[in-house]
Amino acid sequence: MTTFSRVLIIDDDPVLRTMVGQYFEQRGADEVLHASDGLDALQLIESTAQTIDLIISDINMPRLDGVE
Repeated sequence: MTTFSRVLIIDDDPVLRTMVGQYFEQRGADEVLHASDGLDALQLIESTAQTIDLIISDINMPRLDGVE
């Protein structure tokens, strides 16, 4: 099984973000980061010096969506 050290979950639904985050935490992720939309995700990515191994993104979100 492949494990990811750092996972970023981008979704405007807080319940879904929590569920997906718990999934990866239970499978050994060292850190799970959360963002509510694309703009928050970009700010988070730019503010961290560490590599993010996996990004899970919703496609349709307010402000800046997963496609943009």
